[in-house]
Amino acid sequence: MELSTIIQVMTTMVSSQVASSIIMTAKQTCERYFWGPKCSLTCYNCESDCNKVDGSCQKCKSGFKNPERSCETACEKHEYGINCLGDCYKVCGADCVDNVTGRCPDQLTHAQNTDYSTLSKSANGSLSRRTVSAAGMSPALSKLWKPLFPRSAIAGFVSTLILLLTARSLRRKKPL
Repeated sequence: MELSTIIQVMTTMVSSQVASSIIMTAKQTCERYFWGPKCSLTCYNCESDCNKVDGSCQKCKSGFKNPERSCETACEKHEYGINCLGDCYKVCGADCVDNVTGRCPDQLTHAQNTDYSTLSKSANGSLSRRTVSAAGMSPALSKLWKPLFPRSAIAGFVSTLILLLTARSLRRKKPL
């Protein structure tokens, strides 16, 4: 047998094995968050299940990026949120303590007690953020109490509530 014939036969065999492997992978039914040959690879960081052949997913869980690669990459120290779109330096002026929520270090107060994990890209490509205070209050009210008690959201909330109630009662009193 000639060398070229041997090479052609081997190439055909390898090609059919690769094609067979691809077909098997496409037909296999992997458990949730598993993909690849014999369902041996994982995609736990995907928001929902991943493609069973290539592992890609629609969206990463907060704190991870690269949905085209099973969201296998964690956010850098200065990034946070879904697909790591948040910039900790813009929020905290430093690296975030938590790359999922975007929480700032304790000594920084302007972004403290705020959950930025819902950061996402809108259809037109601009960033939008739905912020929710950890205490369950609106960001506007959160800004009121932080200057009074920057390290304690509860104490700040109580003092702000007292101030608001006092102001309300003073407005109700009629002048003499």
